[in-house]
Amino acid sequence: MADDKMNAMVENSSEHFKNMPSAADQIRYMFDRFRQQSLDELRKWLAFHLEFMLYAARQPELTERWNQYASKALLFMQEIMEGGIKTGEFRSDLDIAAASLLFWSVRDGLALQFMLSGEETDYKSMINEMEKKVFRYIIG
Repeated sequence: MADDKMNAMVENSSEHFKNMPSAADQIRYMFDRFRQQSLDELRKWLAFHLEFMLYAARQPELTERWNQYASKALLFMQEIMEGGIKTGEFRSDLDIAAASLLFWSVRDGLALQFMLSGEETDYKSMINEMEKKVFRYIIG
């Protein structure tokens, strides 16, 4: 299920990116996707992820499967970051691995913070703030 959803996200986003040559716009698009997902939907998806991760922690073959899944997300963002460096949008000394991990950590961290409580408006406001911080890091 998670793999299918990840593949669909990468495919759908990549399709949108064809009309969006700016790496900064591509990252903004990803933050917009986060803003459009309801907190209720996010909570259900996160509960699924957490349950799988706890189960997989005791199953080496599932841990490897999780790592492959997570790698897709990181590689997807790394490609965007590389593009931003090439076009001069992002700082030339940007560590793309760290920047990609930061991007997803922001998303996952906010999801965890709002897992059990919190309001939709507060969640979306925090996405806005985290977007600004990610851009401060990648642009310099």
